[in-house]
Amino acid sequence: MLELSPDKLDLDDKKTWDLICSGRTKGIFQLETPLGRSYAKKIQPRSIEELSDLITVVRPGCLEAKLEDGKTITHHYIERKHGREEVTFFHPSLEEILKPTYGMLCYQEQAIEIVKKVGGFTLEESESFRKAVGKKLADEMAKNKKLFLEKAITTGVVNEEEAVEIFSWIEKSQRYSFNKSHGVAYAMGGYVSAYLKAHYPLEFFTAWLKHSDEKMKTYQEIGDLINEAKFFDIEIQPPNLIKSENNFAIVDGKIYYGLANIKGLGKTAISKIRMAMVGHLDSWVDFLLNVGYDNYSSIKALASVGALPFKLSRTHQLFDLDIINKLSGKELAWCKLNQANDLGVMIENLAKSGVPSKIRLDKLKDLSYTYIVPPYSLTDDVDWISRTERDLLGLSLTCNQVDSRNTMQANCSCLEFSKSKQTNVVLAVTLNKVKEFTIKAGKNKGQKMCFLTISDGTAEIDGTMFGEAFGTYGSILEEGINVLVIGVRSKKDSGLIINKVIEI
Repeated sequence: MLELSPDKLDLDDKKTWDLICSGRTKGIFQLETPLGRSYAKKIQPRSIEELSDLITVVRPGCLEAKLEDGKTITHHYIERKHGREEVTFFHPSLEEILKPTYGMLCYQEQAIEIVKKVGGFTLEESESFRKAVGKKLADEMAKNKKLFLEKAITTGVVNEEEAVEIFSWIEKSQRYSFNKSHGVAYAMGGYVSAYLKAHYPLEFFTAWLKHSDEKMKTYQEIGDLINEAKFFDIEIQPPNLIKSENNFAIVDGKIYYGLANIKGLGKTAISKIRMAMVGHLDSWVDFLLNVGYDNYSSIKALASVGALPFKLSRTHQLFDLDIINKLSGKELAWCKLNQANDLGVMIENLAKSGVPSKIRLDKLKDLSYTYIVPPYSLTDDVDWISRTERDLLGLSLTCNQVDSRNTMQANCSCLEFSKSKQTNVVLAVTLNKVKEFTIKAGKNKGQKMCFLTISDGTAEIDGTMFGEAFGTYGSILEEGINVLVIGVRSKKDSGLIINKVIEI
């Protein structure tokens, strides 16, 4: 869609760095997971080198590697970067090497520089050491340790005791250290994708949605991307048999949901429908007879998500589709030759035509009566529309379950919360995801907490429920229920802290 050269992008683009630091990193290479989004806000990178650091310290090794004080490499990096912890170096000789990462040994290249500077390793010895570190070869590391301690005495940069301590760091770093060459390459990939998202969000989201079928959980991916797009004021239109293409596409400045992306449909089915519907869009009954009957399951899916170009309710369309589907081939042929604008009148005329057998005549009379007195309301229900769209599209595009509830007490929408600085909020939302955790460290170790993903149709946001609040309301937290969420904005990261939940 765009002609851009990645190697010519401005690497100091404020809009791009602002986006990364905001944590809105869905679709950003290496940072699109909840972990990546969270730590992007915590670390606030403003250069490729800092972005490389971010990608490195959110890897499992750094997140889990604890130092003598019980804190992780990641924790120390963040605290030191933001001046909340003093940056110290074990020995002055290490300052130049470790200064970029605030005194923390994060990269394999840093370990190589240390053995060269402190241990006097040659290029050949450094290469052997690199292989030992990168491949975590215990025997080779033991040989390199012996060589390092012997040569460190010769260089005289540190004493023997200090040399032992320094190499012990390097040995421990084997568990978590990362290639800086990889980190910087990943950071460039992340920056390019963030630049596109910041400057060309319409094209960015369309491209990502086009390839959502390459994800293991395709419809979760679609839902996540569309919810994210709302923060960028991008309008996603529901599938439309006339305007939509097979895949997601930009039409009149909006993204239209792809017809072949509807669950249960595909390009072959859509192609068959497009060929059959030529000349049969003037009336609903004509469409049913010539397109609906032979493509029952596909038309049912299209009707369920409101993709058909007729003014009847979705429930009414599905009801009529089921009526037509009960006709025999012979009866269908007669109806095509003797169409009526009213489906009920046509079935009555069919019963009088002499075409049906005696057995079929009784069934047609029952069908006619069912059409006159439907067994259920043909008016669309908000909850049903929302559930059906979530099942077939990955999310509800035209309404939200909470739309049918009493939301008078709400003082803020999810989108407003994300874009404003409002502190105390009451949100009327649907619980989309509920994940319970046990705190593993710190003063609240052992306590239960919960991460919630909530939405109200305007956007989807994450919230956190801690300790006492979770103990009180945890039992009612089920995915799919509609609730009032009462909470406050976190002073630490501007996220939502949920204190109370009321089912509505």
